[in-house]
Amino acid sequence: MIRGFQTRKEGISGQSLLFTVCVFYVVGCIRNKVLQFAKTLYDSMHGLGTNDLSLIRTVVSRCEIDMVQIKEEFERAYKQPLGKYIAVSTLNTAYCLPSVLAK
Repeated sequence: MIRGFQTRKEGISGQSLLFTVCVFYVVGCIRNKVLQFAKTLYDSMHGLGTNDLSLIRTVVSRCEIDMVQIKEEFERAYKQPLGKYIAVSTLNTAYCLPSVLAK
């Protein structure tokens, strides 16, 4: 519970799907911002295809601020380096991202 708000799905049942997703994203950021960005990167590359827009937007927006912490949290959570995961997931379509992450 965060200030009287239930974070389980039962706590916000009856709301729209977009609202529910937004609430869970905000709650994730409140709990652990760095892990939430690592999850966003993972989700943008996991499964069939890559969500290039989400991947590039997350990397570019966080690059100057806390990308080192996000890379460490990604490796801790998913047991593989973020740069390598991006290179494999994008099949070199986003060729500049691994070089950005190498710093």
